[in-house]
Amino acid sequence: MNSQIIGTIGLLCDIIGAILVAVEVVSVYHGDITGTMNDAWETHGKPTPEYKRFEKRKRKIMGVGLVFLLTGFSLQIVALWIK
Repeated sequence: MNSQIIGTIGLLCDIIGAILVAVEVVSVYHGDITGTMNDAWETHGKPTPEYKRFEKRKRKIMGVGLVFLLTGFSLQIVALWIK
């Protein structure tokens, strides 16, 4: 495979990874983060299930973005060494 093709694929992976990470860094949760106080004091201060899902999805997408970034940078390094 041509080194220019490998380098271009690596650059595209970097762009995709950077977009995924950037979008998730600036995303903001627009709901209640913790449960409201009611008769049960133990629910106060605990994250709501919706917030937990939001954070889990955020971490997953950021992880995929980081994998794309690492793959892209690795492909660019490999492209430099191929003659």
